[in-house]
Amino acid sequence: MATRAEQQRDKAIKRLLELAPQMLFGSSSQTYRTCGNKSCRCHSSGPKHGPHVYVNYKGEDGRTTGYYVPQPLQERVQEGLAAWREFYALSKEIAEINRQLMAAERPRRRGDNETETDTTRRELHGVARGDDVAASSVSYRRRDCGGGGLVSALGAREHVTD
Repeated sequence: MATRAEQQRDKAIKRLLELAPQMLFGSSSQTYRTCGNKSCRCHSSGPKHGPHVYVNYKGEDGRTTGYYVPQPLQERVQEGLAAWREFYALSKEIAEINRQLMAAERPRRRGDNETETDTTRRELHGVARGDDVAASSVSYRRRDCGGGGLVSALGAREHVTD
């Protein structure tokens, strides 16, 4: 049976599939311009021509580039850009759900008199062992490198009670 997080992730993935056919990468900008006709209103006090819509994005070489969007396609392009923004937000949400699911599956090492809840709290939030740690009874000791992984091998410190 799928957990609530897995169901939420599956729903987000389905939405990604719905967005994929219309996604466009980039951002839009609008410009107003003067034309080449010197007697046109745009050269005097009248409004300029536009809006002219452009989509801007970073090219493969890392430089900003873009393209003009003809007026009949402007609404469709705006929807594609909005689909990209939603895709990006959903991707971050899926990644966070995956991180939470992996953290929940991570094997836990339990010490003397330590509950699974204490272990989880200490691993995720760096809190001291035990629920009632008085400030005066907290000391630091180096963890041994036996099976503690990279963090222990580098000499990380953890809170312990005396």
